[in-house]
Amino acid sequence: MSEPVSAQVIDTETISIFASDRAQAQVLLNSEGVTARLLCLEPGQGVGPCTVECPMLYFVIEGRGLLRLNDDLDTRNLFSGALAVVPTGAERGIVAQERMRVLAVQMHHGEAACA
Repeated sequence: MSEPVSAQVIDTETISIFASDRAQAQVLLNSEGVTARLLCLEPGQGVGPCTVECPMLYFVIEGRGLLRLNDDLDTRNLFSGALAVVPTGAERGIVAQERMRVLAVQMHHGEAACA
């Protein structure tokens, strides 16, 4: 007989932390092969750029901003409800145009980590 499985429900609105000096990243899940972070950015703040050898998902919970890829050669608009899928090896970064909350999910192998 298998053990009972429990789930955790996280209210991202109540745990959001914003700061005037830099973007904030809170780890929501750090499990084998998956890391999930809540990114909170004020207008003009950003995360990255960085390059990691694993795919990344960015789900915009709230706000608007830009996803910058490969040394700004490719820029995509991000908006509430948008899901950005970034492939392995792509340099990536986010810059907020208005207050943003983003769920960043990384499927990694080993110790690679970058929001």
